[in-house]
Amino acid sequence: MRFILIIFGLGFFAMNSIAQQTPQISQYMFNPIIYNPANAGVKEGLAASLLYRNQFTGFGEGQPVTQTISVESPISVLHGGVGLHIVNDEIGFENDLGVYASYAYAQELFGGVLSTGISLGVIQKSFSASKFKPNDQGDVEIPTDDQGGISPDINIGGIFKTPTFYLGASMMHAIKGNLNYASGAGEGTDQLKRHYFLTGGYNYPLTGTIDIQPSVLLKIDKLDSRTLVADLNTNVVFNEKYFAGISYRLRDAFIGIVGLNITDRLKFSYSYDFTTSRLLSVSNGSHEVLLRYEVPVFAKSKSDIIIKSPRFL
Repeated sequence: MRFILIIFGLGFFAMNSIAQQTPQISQYMFNPIIYNPANAGVKEGLAASLLYRNQFTGFGEGQPVTQTISVESPISVLHGGVGLHIVNDEIGFENDLGVYASYAYAQELFGGVLSTGISLGVIQKSFSASKFKPNDQGDVEIPTDDQGGISPDINIGGIFKTPTFYLGASMMHAIKGNLNYASGAGEGTDQLKRHYFLTGGYNYPLTGTIDIQPSVLLKIDKLDSRTLVADLNTNVVFNEKYFAGISYRLRDAFIGIVGLNITDRLKFSYSYDFTTSRLLSVSNGSHEVLLRYEVPVFAKSKSDIIIKSPRFL
């Protein structure tokens, strides 16, 4: 009862996606550790990524905004890679902040690489009562001060890669942690829900200078088909420097992606979501910007062969 108005407002934003306990990211193919810890350290070197997403622009105060920071690297002596990532997700009166450390173990298998990973971290969820303007100012059931809770969190996953394709699966919020709130208005509890992800991609060299790279990301909550979100994407890469693509998110948006490898180490990409759902009348679309920097790490042992990945990842 005491959070009913807040939950109603948040539900309006999340109506076309999985509950906003996991961020919505259009450029999932360029920063895969966010959804699957098995991707930690899969590249040949140290990599750092920054992402900013402004969702449903034009909606006004409370529109979703997401920022992510990630750093990852292969570690030969650990037979895999490690990573650290931070996700800050704001929607309405709610803010989710997650900090995770990841480890992935990689081994050669059937001409490819099988990587299994785990992320250990904490997630803090908070409600900002100062942003909420109730009609009934004297209702004691409506919280008047900020509330927040914190919980440990675990994500697990696996991915199989070859030089031409990859296929992965993961689960976020595996332990379904509880977030307990306390304020002058009373107490409340929110439980993290498990979210399941399936990813796949393929690299097809069309010519010596053009590669076609289709990929898919499937997301589902509580194994309920009604919560299924599917991103279907195809990117085209020119001379391993410029790229452009288009995606379709089931019942939600068409997405355009453009970018370039500014140098051999620095990647920039931008995407725009054109809303097709019922939010079209109030949304001017969503903007997303990503920067990724990679520094090669040269191997001195056979284990580094294991952590190499296809160039399209």
